[in-house]
Amino acid sequence: MTVRAPRACAALGCAAMAIAAALSGCTAPGDATVLASLPELENRLPLREPRATLDVLDAEGRAAAVELAEPVEGAPTLLQSPLPVPCTEAGQCSIGLRLAPGRYRFVLHVAAQDRCGTEGELLRFASGEVEVAAFGSSTAALQLERADFDGDGDGVPAFFELLTCGRFDVVDGAAPAACLDPADPCCKEGSPLEGRRTAFAGGSHTRADGSVAEIAPFALDATEATWRQLARCVAARACLVNQPEHPVRQVMASAPADEPVYGLTPAEAEQLCAFADARLPQDDEWDFAAAHRDAGTRGRYPWDGDDLGALVVRVGQGPSRAPAGDDDVVGCDAADPGVSANHQRRQAACPGAPLPVGSFPSSNVRRGAGVPLADLGGNVAEWTVVPGGSLTIPEVPDGAAAVVLRGGDATSPIELLENDIPVVSRQPANGDATAWSTTVRRLSAMAGVRCAVSVDDGTTAPPFVAEPSCGP
Repeated sequence: MTVRAPRACAALGCAAMAIAAALSGCTAPGDATVLASLPELENRLPLREPRATLDVLDAEGRAAAVELAEPVEGAPTLLQSPLPVPCTEAGQCSIGLRLAPGRYRFVLHVAAQDRCGTEGELLRFASGEVEVAAFGSSTAALQLERADFDGDGDGVPAFFELLTCGRFDVVDGAAPAACLDPADPCCKEGSPLEGRRTAFAGGSHTRADGSVAEIAPFALDATEATWRQLARCVAARACLVNQPEHPVRQVMASAPADEPVYGLTPAEAEQLCAFADARLPQDDEWDFAAAHRDAGTRGRYPWDGDDLGALVVRVGQGPSRAPAGDDDVVGCDAADPGVSANHQRRQAACPGAPLPVGSFPSSNVRRGAGVPLADLGGNVAEWTVVPGGSLTIPEVPDGAAAVVLRGGDATSPIELLENDIPVVSRQPANGDATAWSTTVRRLSAMAGVRCAVSVDDGTTAPPFVAEPSCGP
């Protein structure tokens, strides 16, 4: 049978789930029809062989003797609970029961296998006591009772383990060895750059306005933060705490794990970075990584080369030169009316949305000590901070005079790919905190996250855990 967990429940923000027990009969015992509606799965969890079972408990909490009103394939006529509940592909579940008059409690369990075949319970719904009377009918409403099952006792709910690694044995703070072994069939492929950083020695750097900044050694994450990284942070109660209805948590339930997070305010992005012992980059640091060239000159775009036509991306291959006059479209079919700041193969439609991190290796930034930086231009715009502010608002980390979006997103104007055209939200001179909050929240809808750390000498950068990570 197929059972599909409701998206809202998967996001741990579930409201009441209705289940009706229409009870009627001519003589005792009474007949009971139990109905459950589990909407079609929308959260893309790697559920394998999901199943639903129903406990029917009497007033003393004991399993009640239950006779099936109609045969269920593979089940005997007379059963003790739990009962297997047949469900359609659309998630409509029903079972007809015959019970002696009395008070009963109905408990529905939703379980599934992880990608390695281990079964674990994900969700549990339960009713209050329901009176079953001969010649009468009753209705029970099941509420979400538990969504924090933790079979291996590691402090991470099974639901989040599925979301982050597709397995029920994820250890908070360290990926299991099988998740790290690319030869393991359970290993979920992702970008080999995720979980790695690149260090920069810093030094004198010329800003876009011609002023010079002294940059201390730092390192940037090689990729934008992904939904799986946010899921780990939420599971550890370090991000979006006590906010089950937060729009980003709702998106997290359906977003592919290896795509970049978007929608966080700078303060929320800072929480995500802090979970990996990192921080948001200062704007000068991001600009150094993207624009700094030898002899103090500046590059127009994050990658090497100063025109769009020089970069035609064929996924998995290096750049080649575009036809003359074809530099006004970034990797899209000329017939496509859209414009995308993502790099995509020529003669393909504009993707028009973020794609998995590291999808376009020919646009990687190969500077600094370590691995290349992916998606520094395009995919999602990235928050940076300018220190020195005194006004405090919930959306911005303390001590920031401005927050800046860098690199353009998947649908932004092509000009925003340029290093010299950031989107800046400064602390208002008149101290209007409400207006600043409104502006930052509006910009947050298009904002992603790339984290930074301070390093000693710019020659090495510490890695961090981003479950799961396949490869070296």
